[in-house]
Amino acid sequence: MKITKHAVERFRERVTPESTEVIKMFIENDIKRSTALYTVNGTEEKRVCDGIIYVLKTTETKQQIVITLYLESE
Repeated sequence: MKITKHAVERFRERVTPESTEVIKMFIENDIKRSTALYTVNGTEEKRVCDGIIYVLKTTETKQQIVITLYLESE
């Protein structure tokens, strides 16, 4: 799983200002526990876990990329 710099920055702004490695571990664990909200064309997906909505894209090689995130309350 790849987590973009943009997703890490949004996490720092909206959740907590942790180190990049801590944020990446947190996001990876959250994605594993998350619930799918919907998928578009099998390549773009929104998932939710504990009030955080993650926007992911799946590449042709099936790698998931976390593009951005936002809070459910936004």
